[in-house]
Amino acid sequence: MPGGRPIPEVTRQTDRGSAVPGARPDRGPVRMTTYLLGSLCVSVALLAVFLFGDRGILEAKKQKERLSLMQAEISRIAADNERLEEEVRRLKSDPAAAEKIVREELNLVRPDDIVIVLPPDWKARATPTPVSGVE
Repeated sequence: MPGGRPIPEVTRQTDRGSAVPGARPDRGPVRMTTYLLGSLCVSVALLAVFLFGDRGILEAKKQKERLSLMQAEISRIAADNERLEEEVRRLKSDPAAAEKIVREELNLVRPDDIVIVLPPDWKARATPTPVSGVE
């Protein structure tokens, strides 16, 4: 034999007591606990994947919560759009509404208007202070 030691011949005892050369040694029956432990390990692994995986139950719950938040956001934006479309229709059809926006937001006046400029704290000064002892 080239390179070393000889390969030992594998023999197995048969039921009659004679040895059969070249046969695989008998390991005995596999116990039920081995099957149970194996299936338990596989079950735990699958449970972990179903719970914590990218498409697991916990991720699906988070996605459902995000979906409801986004649907609420879409509803809010749709209501804002309707309000703005109504305002655009009103501004196109009602000149008084357009004039109100121009006066309030752009601070424009007509040539015959009288403008009174008040200081920033005019409301605090204009509020009457109660006099104590007088009813």
